[in-house]
Amino acid sequence: MNTKDKLAAIERAEGVSLPMDMELGGGGVWLNVKGIKKYALWFATNSILPEAGQINPDIAHSGLNVTSW
Repeated sequence: MNTKDKLAAIERAEGVSLPMDMELGGGGVWLNVKGIKKYALWFATNSILPEAGQINPDIAHSGLNVTSW
């Protein structure tokens, strides 16, 4: 999954539209936006760590209480 695909997945999961300057610039500053920080690890490494609040968009609002993968 490339960067644009990941951003689109986050937008769909959160029901938001990230401004283009946030998407492509600022060295990942958009990862500090409330509600988006939880995707930082997944965005950078394709890994999740749910016990630390780091998830991917697929489980964002699923209600799953996942503690390991």
